[in-house]
Amino acid sequence: MSRRLDPSNAFAGRLPSDAELAVIRNYPVLYVDDELHNINVFEASFGDDFNIVTAMSGQEALELLATQDIAVVVSDNRMPGMLGVELLSHVYEQRPEIRRVLCTAYSDQQTAIDAINIAAVQHYVVKPWESREMSALLRELVADVHLERAANHLRTDLVEREREACIAALRRRFEQDLGNVLSVLRGVDHGLRVLHQDVAAVDRNSPKPAPCSPIQTPASSSMIWPALSLRSADCTSLRA
Repeated sequence: MSRRLDPSNAFAGRLPSDAELAVIRNYPVLYVDDELHNINVFEASFGDDFNIVTAMSGQEALELLATQDIAVVVSDNRMPGMLGVELLSHVYEQRPEIRRVLCTAYSDQQTAIDAINIAAVQHYVVKPWESREMSALLRELVADVHLERAANHLRTDLVEREREACIAALRRRFEQDLGNVLSVLRGVDHGLRVLHQDVAAVDRNSPKPAPCSPIQTPASSSMIWPALSLRSADCTSLRA
């Protein structure tokens, strides 16, 4: 299985507008090649339309990826130290959102297959590449990244709006429930006030109880002590 540039691409043969150029240059393209001549040719061919960043080894490319917001990586395969397939495999593991392109030779078809299977390369370009087709591919990939990021931004914005709407609905529901509770409490308070007034009215209209009469000492009890005194005198006279 292999992937090649499609000459019938909608971008091919058309110069980008000023608006498109402004968008395109916001998405850096990293070109990796160990030969300085190839880097110079790539920059001369696409530097006017794209924000080109270059590296001469896989390790240097990974260091750039750690510090810059790269949108597309185009890498030669045959490089000392780290093959292009290995580099793009690392890119896929670390930054899967970056679009990946591998440059290969006609006799290197197995490498292209490995690149697609191992590094999930979106495209491979047969060397020597044709400037018009490469430009069309880069524009297509940058536009893809731009649309993906815009969709992610809209998705995030939609989620935030839904979250705010949910919070607003919960706030309205809470305020409604709180209003219902306050209404019930006001009703209970009114009922207690009415009950208190009714109790006070009953108190005022009820007859007051009569005062208690003082305890009267029976008249017969006052006669007991003289009788006892007389009996005591009689006993004294008898002993005498």
